Amino acid sequence: MTLPWRKFLIAPGLVERTAAELKTFNTTRHDNEGFVYWAGRTAGRDCIALTLYRPNATVTSGSVDIDEAENTRYVEWLRRNQLTHVGQVHTHPPGIDEHSEGDDHWAFMKFRGLLSIVVPNYGKDGMIIERCAFHFFDGEGFQQLTRVEVRDTIVLLRGKGP
Repeated sequence: MTLPWRKFLIAPGLVERTAAELKTFNTTRHDNEGFVYWAGRTAGRDCIALTLYRPNATVTSGSVDIDEAENTRYVEWLRRNQLTHVGQVHTHPPGIDEHSEGDDHWAFMKFRGLLSIVVPNYGKDGMIIERCAFHFFDGEGFQQLTRVEVRDTIVLLRGKGP
């Protein structure tokens, strides 16, 4: 499989901040799917996720709904911050790490190279990279990266996060 980027870099602290945001979608009474957008930049054949945007969303244990007005606010936020939409991270119930038909169909701003990460168990265990499923949009549909592709192309940058 030909990947759309050589390396997909993740800024220091972004995984931890993402995990914290995803947990906020759960309540004391219900575990819900959670969702954040990742914004960053591209440079040549590399891509870097720098920060996240937590959209206002209607969530249930099996779905996330983000309306057009909220997606418009996200696009305006990207423009104000001179960033590009590079990915999305969302949680699924235990045992489900594949994209659903809804994930494929309703993904926002699909473009070749969009990264979509599924965090298992509603994100209650954090965002443990080795347990996440990584999918990318190839221009026609989402393809799941193999563990070797994840190891070779997804890079967690170390250092002090913002």
